[in-house]
Amino acid sequence: MGLDSSSREGLVTVVEDGDFDFDLADVRDTFSEIYSSHDGSELLLILIDDRGSSFSPDTPSLRRMVDLWAGLSAAVPSRLALLVTREVHFGLGRMLQAFSENCPFQFAVFSDDTKASAWLGREDTAS
Repeated sequence: MGLDSSSREGLVTVVEDGDFDFDLADVRDTFSEIYSSHDGSELLLILIDDRGSSFSPDTPSLRRMVDLWAGLSAAVPSRLALLVTREVHFGLGRMLQAFSENCPFQFAVFSDDTKASAWLGREDTAS
């Protein structure tokens, strides 16, 4: 299975399609399509909804995702919010956040959809 993305009112939401096994090619394809279809007129806002996930990547995989997002966001300024429910995913999200500190995109992890929406500058994005 892979990742599904949808766009609504300037926000792109990415969710897993079933049981997602980390495959950088799937991640690259999904995010490359998102970034290439953005018109660049404003900040690209991405909500990664990981609330129903059992996805648990290792540290090298997390670093590869950050490198991928950094490459894509060099030309398209972006803000990515990771929304999780499991404590282990919150911890993995904090690792992603630490890895992305000096990158050309903004990243944060949340366990509350209202806080994720506020950080993205949106209302009701994760409902």
